Amino acid sequence: MIPDIWKSEFLDLREIPGCGLCGVQRFIYTCGLLVNLTFDGMTYGYKARYCYPSAKDAEQALLAWDGAGDPPGPWIKEKVSERTRSKP
Repeated sequence: MIPDIWKSEFLDLREIPGCGLCGVQRFIYTCGLLVNLTFDGMTYGYKARYCYPSAKDAEQALLAWDGAGDPPGPWIKEKVSERTRSKP
């Protein structure tokens, strides 16, 4: 589970079947839904990040998503370590 030191960094957290621990975090211009969060001491990582225009949109997507396909709602981009794609 999430170490206490990181809990304040996320607006919401939820285990999603097939996607692991997912969370919502604010960024400078967007709010991200982070998929398959991992924690290694003082750092954290994730498999993918879906960028939403607002925290409300990202939190609603986190609550509604069943883990199949892409998360719902008005995400703008998906960012992962080796690729970035805009919403089709």
